[in-house]
Amino acid sequence: MVDLLTEVNYCLLDPAVIGYRGQNNLTTDPRFVDAANGNLQLLACSPAINTGTGSGRTTTDLANYPRVQGGRIDLGAYEYQGVPGELTLTASATPINICTGQETKLSATASGLPGPIIYNWYSPSGATLSNATTNPTTATITQTGLQSFTVTASASGCKSTTTVTVTGLQTPQAPTLTSSVTASCGSPLSVTASCLTGNVSWQATGGIADGNVYTVSQPGTYSISARCQNTEGCTSPPAPSVSLILKQLTITQFPDSQTACVGSDATFAVQASGPQGLTYAWFKNSADPNQPVLATTPSYNVSVNEGSKAGRYIVRVSAEGCTSQQAEARLTVNQRPVAPAPTSTKRQFCASESPVELSQFINRTNSSYKLRYATAEGQTLAGSQVVLNQPGNFAYQVSQLDPSTGCESVPTRFTLTVNATTQLVSAPANQSVCSGSDVTLLVQASGSNLKYEWFRSSISNQNKLAENPSKQTGTSTASLKLIKVSQSQSYYVRISGDCGVISSGPVQVTVQACGARQGIAEAGSGLQVKLLGNPVEGKNVEVEVRGVAGQLVELRLVDAQGKLVAQQRINRAEEFERISMPVGQGGGIFFLDVHTAHERQQMKVLIR
Repeated sequence: MVDLLTEVNYCLLDPAVIGYRGQNNLTTDPRFVDAANGNLQLLACSPAINTGTGSGRTTTDLANYPRVQGGRIDLGAYEYQGVPGELTLTASATPINICTGQETKLSATASGLPGPIIYNWYSPSGATLSNATTNPTTATITQTGLQSFTVTASASGCKSTTTVTVTGLQTPQAPTLTSSVTASCGSPLSVTASCLTGNVSWQATGGIADGNVYTVSQPGTYSISARCQNTEGCTSPPAPSVSLILKQLTITQFPDSQTACVGSDATFAVQASGPQGLTYAWFKNSADPNQPVLATTPSYNVSVNEGSKAGRYIVRVSAEGCTSQQAEARLTVNQRPVAPAPTSTKRQFCASESPVELSQFINRTNSSYKLRYATAEGQTLAGSQVVLNQPGNFAYQVSQLDPSTGCESVPTRFTLTVNATTQLVSAPANQSVCSGSDVTLLVQASGSNLKYEWFRSSISNQNKLAENPSKQTGTSTASLKLIKVSQSQSYYVRISGDCGVISSGPVQVTVQACGARQGIAEAGSGLQVKLLGNPVEGKNVEVEVRGVAGQLVELRLVDAQGKLVAQQRINRAEEFERISMPVGQGGGIFFLDVHTAHERQQMKVLIR
């Protein structure tokens, strides 16, 4: 209790203090730094700053700081040493008129004091803050009417408070959507929307909106929703979607009528659009339910193997809930010509660059028909002539085409054989033997149906050799064996084939008097050849060669017609060589020829 006679001026007083007299005293919050803990220094926003009087003042405050700052003494025991200031705060909302259930943005701006600024928002009961300690922040309006938000800003220990008000507008309820039918095939579908307040706003595409009714008439699947919008501009949440499925079965491509030849195929095809699960049924001449179903696929292939396949082909396309659609096409069948008849003209030739006319091998059965020439594989030839300049067998086919119907006959097939030109492959070698020895002359040729004739001294009928077991054998083969020759002679061979005649000679056989010793030469005395087994059992001819060390040695095995079966070459022979020559599967009589640059030995080989 202060005595009423006590005069108090320019002091900080608790509001509870009464019974004094005086002026310029501060009884509101002086804004101490921490009064609860005894820190009575002033904050920058204290109302005690620069409001005292210099009368009777001390030169320093209680903390020993200079007593006057800013030109005037502060109330209280401590002089504020900084630059005083007031925290100014403003706030705004965007938008200020908002429908319930929606958000508004709240923003605050504080200024006047240094340091970080801390904001705190407080919402009314008709709204919900997304975050109370961020700036800016958002709030969701939950009730209609005025909604006042409070925000405080704190800086340098000072605080400022202000409010911002928004108006909550009523958001209408979502409409009720109804549809008596949600799926059909061909018929339009509609949805009706009902709003308690406001007008209908449709959320759909592909149809037509007419007030509170939305109608679709094109095939497809639709998701229909709507909102209600009132006069205040508020829109309801969307109503749960209604799904409409409008089916439509349509034949988009009809099967084409066709004309076909016996022996060919005709394919009818239909294309349709509609719901999933389309079914197909093909009929001939009638789609009556009692008629058999030919196929259940979008296409039907007719194998035209006879004229009775002609007629009407009908397809019925169906889908669940839809009216079936039907289409038809007609098949006309033409008979094919008969195959051209083959002739008896010879079909063997020699290789030549001159064209061969293929028409000579068949007869056209109707002069109006056209002929088509092709290889055995069916590749059409540019004309009716071919060049057969290589030996072998060549297969062709010729068919007849009726221009009036486009039908083609079954082809007539034939093969032409081109024989190889008769050619000399290896001529008989000259030989020098002892008197009384047997000599084998071996020739090798290529060609077809080869025939051999051997002659002595010259090629003439009187010098032609005939079979004589005591003088010569093999006179009509590729290997002529002379029996116990006694004098030197020259020999010739003439070879005839399907495609040519050739001759070779003279082949000199020189007979020498070798004394009493005959047979295989001793080791080191020249070429020595030994067959390891004759007849030969198996698939290889085993040969030993001696006496030609360091020389080039060639071995050739031919059959009785002179065809090469196996060949070996040793560029530099050892003193002893063993050679294995494969002969394959066949057996019979063969001839082995072994020679160096100066010597040759020939022998007959029997292979079983």
